[in-house]
Amino acid sequence: MKTIFTAVLLSISISLWSQSGRIQLSGRIKDKTTGESLVGVTIYIKGTTEASQTDVNGNFILKTTNSFPFTIVVSLIGYDKEEFIIETEKSNINLEIKQQSVLVMRLLYLLPVSQKIF
Repeated sequence: MKTIFTAVLLSISISLWSQSGRIQLSGRIKDKTTGESLVGVTIYIKGTTEASQTDVNGNFILKTTNSFPFTIVVSLIGYDKEEFIIETEKSNINLEIKQQSVLVMRLLYLLPVSQKIF
């Protein structure tokens, strides 16, 4: 019985120790121009593999064991990759990212046309 109690106590201690120091960030990511929530945006902590993605409402939850301050990187295809410095534990972080500027070049080639006068 004493062995079982010791094993349970050790298990609880390890569980609490592994959860201590965890930071949870949450918020929403929107388009800077339209204000629409963005789906499928990747949010990760620079220099780590800790990452998350936004849901259908643009909301995310990111958990980390890093200590403050750290940089989160926000990226989505068609948008500029943005970096934000996080200095304290926050919830309801509202971030906005802007669409990438696309340069479209048009090449217009005019063929010489002989003029006919009727």
